Amino acid sequence: MRNIINPEAIDEFIAISASPRRTLPLALALKALRRPLRSEEALYAPVMTRPDNAPAWMTPERVASGALWAFDMGRLDYDLLIEIQHVMRWLQRGHLRQEMSARERRKWEAGLGHIRTLEEAIRIATRQLAAWGERDLRVHRRERELMMRSRIIKKPAPFAVQIVQGQIVERLRLTCGARWYQLMTAEALAIEAVEMNHCVGSHPYAARLSQGTAAFYSLRGEALAPRLTLMVMQDGHFESRGASNQALNDQDAHHIEHFLKIERPLGIAPGATRHLEPENIMPRQRELRRSSTLAQGLIQMHAQLNERRARRGLPPRPFWSAWRIVDD
Repeated sequence: MRNIINPEAIDEFIAISASPRRTLPLALALKALRRPLRSEEALYAPVMTRPDNAPAWMTPERVASGALWAFDMGRLDYDLLIEIQHVMRWLQRGHLRQEMSARERRKWEAGLGHIRTLEEAIRIATRQLAAWGERDLRVHRRERELMMRSRIIKKPAPFAVQIVQGQIVERLRLTCGARWYQLMTAEALAIEAVEMNHCVGSHPYAARLSQGTAAFYSLRGEALAPRLTLMVMQDGHFESRGASNQALNDQDAHHIEHFLKIERPLGIAPGATRHLEPENIMPRQRELRRSSTLAQGLIQMHAQLNERRARRGLPPRPFWSAWRIVDD
């Protein structure tokens, strides 16, 4: 077993992955995925430098020996994420399955702790979902094939290139120099998700766009610098997000209000739109002391991710976590 210096980061990733599914207890996800994720060698990077505020046992000699490893969420690719989502869907269906007796449920939950690898978890999830007659397995496979073609094999073209191709259309110019653009295709949503570091490029949003039930817009500053993403739905609700799901300032809120009055997306009358509150979109962040081991691990992973992005010539990503880092 490798020496992992930030095992709390594994629980943090599982908590983030399970949080959108409110009917899935976090204890089930931890029991089923904690050991499989520890066995995935591709998710770990060797510790090259001794982090700040490191414990006494983490000596420079041990770091130089190459025996210490760190869980790195930046190494997760789409293929692995979709498999983890499949396991999450299986855990949720098993938890909600009313046909199970109390004895069968206890036996099923006890068996989760014996899963050793992620491949084994996927195999068990596939077999049980098929036995339960769930359609989620076929949906999962179809979504995976579609998303793999659009996200992995075919990388989204840059924002400026998609403007020339007509996949992104300019809608409104502001006096401050910023411009509103409409995202017309799933590929446009994909590049917006990459540059803004949020989930607008995922399949549910692409499905809404293809069905015509929602319209998507991007506010860009000078040199196409991304500022915010806006989604307007047919029922008049709209959702706005900054980079990494950060809250918007008053100026951005004013730009959104002005744009909705002028543009009237989906034919919605001026003043009929209603903003979805942030607490209805994402879970509230919990506080985490900066001196804690989990906070140090998150900060270190974020720094390593940005170092890797800098080597590839990519801009740094703002820090975001389900936890809010606070001083002691």
